[in-house]
Amino acid sequence: MADKPRSLAGGLVHTARLIARAARLRCPACGCGKIFHGLFTMHDACHDCGRPFQRGPGFFLGSIY
Repeated sequence: MADKPRSLAGGLVHTARLIARAARLRCPACGCGKIFHGLFTMHDACHDCGRPFQRGPGFFLGSIY
């Protein structure tokens, strides 16, 4: 199923919501669950919605630069 095209205003609202969730270190899907427990340890999944938290491909390669 293809995503519906978003208007410019709708896209900006969505982007702002994701940035706010990232700044608060919350789940990007629901905005409620915490991503980290402790300083550097990530949860395996969101406690509220169950979305798994995984590092993206190339994470370790990009982190050495």
